Amino acid sequence: MKPQQVKSQKHASPAMGRKKFSKERPTVFKKGYTPHNKGMKIRHVTPATPVYRRVSEDNFELLQDTDRRGNLLIRPKKVALEKRRVMLLRPKKEPCSKIARAVARGYTRDDARDDNLDDLVGYRIWLARDAVKACTKAQRDHDQEHPTCKALVRLSAKLERKVGLATSETFVCDKCKYKSKGKKFYDEIDKDAGQGCRRGRKVAVPNMAVQVALANSSIGVAAFRQFAAAMDLPVPVSSQMRKNARKYSDLMVRENERDMKAWSEKVKEMNSILGNAPDSPIKGEADSRYKSALYAGLGKKPGQPSPHAHSTFCEGVTARRLILAHFLAQKQCSTCQRQQLRRKRVRPGRVQKAKKHKCTANLKQHDVIGNEELAGREIGKKLLANKVLVSHILTDGDSHFAKGLSEVMMEARGKRTKPLRDFVHMGRSVAKAVRHGTWSKEMFPGNTAARRNKIKSRFAEELRVRLNAEHDSAVLKFGKRRQKMEAAMEDVMDAIPSCYMGTHDFCSTHSMVCNARRRWKTDRRYLPVKCLHPNSSDIKELRRIMEKRLGKKALESTRYCMDSNKAESVNRQSSKNVPKSGNWIETLPGRFSTTVHSSNNGPALSIVKRRAAAGIPLSPMSPTVKALESMERDRLYRRKYRNEPECKQRALANRIHGFKTYDELQEMGTYKSGNVPSAEKKRKVVTKVPRGKEDHTYNRMEGEGPTLDSDSPGWTDTSGDETD
Repeated sequence: MKPQQVKSQKHASPAMGRKKFSKERPTVFKKGYTPHNKGMKIRHVTPATPVYRRVSEDNFELLQDTDRRGNLLIRPKKVALEKRRVMLLRPKKEPCSKIARAVARGYTRDDARDDNLDDLVGYRIWLARDAVKACTKAQRDHDQEHPTCKALVRLSAKLERKVGLATSETFVCDKCKYKSKGKKFYDEIDKDAGQGCRRGRKVAVPNMAVQVALANSSIGVAAFRQFAAAMDLPVPVSSQMRKNARKYSDLMVRENERDMKAWSEKVKEMNSILGNAPDSPIKGEADSRYKSALYAGLGKKPGQPSPHAHSTFCEGVTARRLILAHFLAQKQCSTCQRQQLRRKRVRPGRVQKAKKHKCTANLKQHDVIGNEELAGREIGKKLLANKVLVSHILTDGDSHFAKGLSEVMMEARGKRTKPLRDFVHMGRSVAKAVRHGTWSKEMFPGNTAARRNKIKSRFAEELRVRLNAEHDSAVLKFGKRRQKMEAAMEDVMDAIPSCYMGTHDFCSTHSMVCNARRRWKTDRRYLPVKCLHPNSSDIKELRRIMEKRLGKKALESTRYCMDSNKAESVNRQSSKNVPKSGNWIETLPGRFSTTVHSSNNGPALSIVKRRAAAGIPLSPMSPTVKALESMERDRLYRRKYRNEPECKQRALANRIHGFKTYDELQEMGTYKSGNVPSAEKKRKVVTKVPRGKEDHTYNRMEGEGPTLDSDSPGWTDTSGDETD
């Protein structure tokens, strides 16, 4: 059917506008026509993930690093490895600080001692006014009982009752022998408020507050009693302090488990913000810390405590990494040790029943304390209890943590957890391989063996830096294209030997950091010579060492460019709270839980939460809240300052300058002083007398004997040798 022709322009209505003349008009679908796409399936496109997100201030701090001015800090390597990038808008402003919000959540009106007074003053001022009220009440009672007595009451030192750092006072009158009832100058914690035990007397607020402070430091009971005595404070009894420390340790373990569970839910929220499924697996890092050496306790005394191990799992999705699980392996229990000593003292034939108690040891004495595979299984169970799955785990080279965690995740999700390596530890292994490698004598220039060994040690550090620089440049260029990166690293390993020999034939086409436009300048702080002289065997040895960092297996284990800085940071914090010189047996779990809690929340916010968990929340009107807010601002300022690129460049320049000023004589261990003979001056050789031929002073006559030579550091015998 032919399409209808359009009417001519002369037949158009005069009211209509002028139209362009065309012979034909477009065809129109009519009944009976068949569409061209009949029977074809239409592909439904899922909506894309929103590119822009606006989150709260707390979530923004977890997702993005900023400098002191609020500008975003972009990590080029992280951006190159990302599938998608969500642009974060300016965060929503909170009405008050994080510390103030935490104090408001932990403090209720039931905690207020006086509604009108609580809105005006803090806790310390309230104690002073309470003391004034107690004195006024005692004076009124005295006047009512003895109206004829005009004397004033006073506090009695003999009737004062100490309860740790708190006191209970009694008012007396010297004239009429009046004595009031004991007045507690402290508050008590309700037994239902966090203590977890309803037996015994109530704990005073200052005594529990001291335990909150001591658990996050290396100070023990004995050291604190000396501290209180030096400041002329009430010195608490050591037994009562240890009892309160055990109570606080138990409640702190429970509080830390609740806190890590809350952070696990926060990680799921971060996954949804980044465009992933909330229950998607995450990448993490893990490490262990030991209190003592792992060598079977050689040289230990009988009273020395047994070792313990502390393993942590840190999540690496967010900008500020979090600790989601930890495991403490301990062999020591004070109650079991006392029972074992009592059994030895019992007469033969008598049987002493073991006392039931809560044993703090979770390992037997013959078990291996350094079993990281066991720690991986235990941490994996804790992660699954919080519904957290792990796809990749970063460990150091000699760790079996990934094997234990992979077994647990395999049973849960049917997929194994893939192990990753830290590029920092891999660089150290490369430097160690260079120092212990087999090299020819011509490889490192030098006249003496000491000179050649020094150049070899410097070359180990130089090669570590060079390989890391090549890998970083390749990540920025290729991103996640693994095959191209492996081929490029093969070319790099071919170019590096000739580069150190002084010829740059392959650098322009093979190297990532050394080309015709910019050569790789060997830094004098590492390699003090211009070139090396390797032979064919040295090149093979160098290739074998470079495979440890740029080989296919090494690239596979470092494809996400992750590091274990967070795990190492937790180890340093645990060393501060639980030093190896300390001996905490019953309160060890609470101290490690406090370390993890403080690392996740920050010191200031951790104090607020730990006090609320112990049943002694801070008042919103307390001046301590402002001090904690100031601590939190200082901590964030220092962290942002250290993360700035300019600060890192200055730190690197300072290290370079310090290394250059490291004199060769200081490195060799020589020392020059006016009182010490110079190392260059030759000393006179002292002849050694064979054993049994010594001439003792009590065998010599008067006037005979050795004389001291002024030039010699020793003495020479000037008497003649006589024989019988």
